[in-house]
Amino acid sequence: MNQLFNYQRFWKYFSKEFFEKRYLLLGVIVFVSILVNFIYRTADGNNRSKDIQEFSLFLCLIITPPLLINLVLNQFSSKTKSLNTLTLPVSFFERWLYVFLVVFLIYVPLVLIILKTFDLLYITHLQKVGFIKYKLSEKEVYEYLNFIDFSFYNSKVFFGHFVKFSISVSAISLLGTLYFRKYSFVLTLLMIVVGLVFLTFFRQYLFESIIVKGAFTNIVNFSSVEIPSKAPYQFYHVSAEEPILNFSNFFMSIVLPCILWLAALIGFKRKKYSFLWNLKKNKLFIFKSENIYWNKYY
Repeated sequence: MNQLFNYQRFWKYFSKEFFEKRYLLLGVIVFVSILVNFIYRTADGNNRSKDIQEFSLFLCLIITPPLLINLVLNQFSSKTKSLNTLTLPVSFFERWLYVFLVVFLIYVPLVLIILKTFDLLYITHLQKVGFIKYKLSEKEVYEYLNFIDFSFYNSKVFFGHFVKFSISVSAISLLGTLYFRKYSFVLTLLMIVVGLVFLTFFRQYLFESIIVKGAFTNIVNFSSVEIPSKAPYQFYHVSAEEPILNFSNFFMSIVLPCILWLAALIGFKRKKYSFLWNLKKNKLFIFKSENIYWNKYY
């Protein structure tokens, strides 16, 4: 068990890596803050708050975590950096756990706090614009300009679906960073985007063929659809039957994220033992116990 996880060893590794990458983390958070600020500033009182908030959540939870993971694991981008990293006395599980904690214990809570702050400020302003500029009634304003809700199951912006999707996309990004040495972020992001575009268009085509043309599907919600009515801002919400909903939620919430993060854990293990095997095969180092002794052959 001590070989797999040791609290003191992990804390030293976490502190070292976090201290070295603190400016990268801060840079990503500042970058997200600027983009979220821009998204809210370009909206007016005639926009649905739901559209603004979903786009911001997509940016915060789907797009930027892969960028952060790539920056955190940039030590695998070359053989020299991999050599310096993989010779550190930490287990593959501790490396995997470090990435998970940085993304979901530090980064995600911080960007959600920032998003909540911007939402509170701008939605309050947009509600006033709706009253004054567009002469909307109180019912219309408070129905279509709501503050963002972070409840996992009953959120109007499908917050729970975004979180589940974020966990899966982050695991895919981690796998891409481990297996694509050069341009890993670009290649992984391209792979994710192509998959999302294909999935979105296929699902949109499927729903429009089965239900009605103009039906709107959310990219992170696989079990419901919104159908526009003739009245402005009016949508009919149609969901799948309960057994299908339960299976979809279980698969997306538990099965898929576990499979992907387990694959990432195996990727870390494979990377470590592949590295040790190559070194031993090439007779560059002598290995003893769990320590690596730099004993170069002359």
